[in-house]
Amino acid sequence: MSDLGLYLAEMAALDQEFGRVRAWMEANAGFRDVVERLRAAGPLGSADIPDTAETPWKSTGWTLSAT
Repeated sequence: MSDLGLYLAEMAALDQEFGRVRAWMEANAGFRDVVERLRAAGPLGSADIPDTAETPWKSTGWTLSAT
């Protein structure tokens, strides 16, 4: 129990991050066609899937492209 405060703080930070992801998913509901495309065509490379996202993903740093 002495570490409970540490865990609660970490859980609050995760909840904030999941909220950001949830908001992005809701803003880009039309992007879900990717799942149907993959079901129909099978595995595809990322270049074969058009970026139809209406709201771009704001990177936190670790998802940045290496280019």
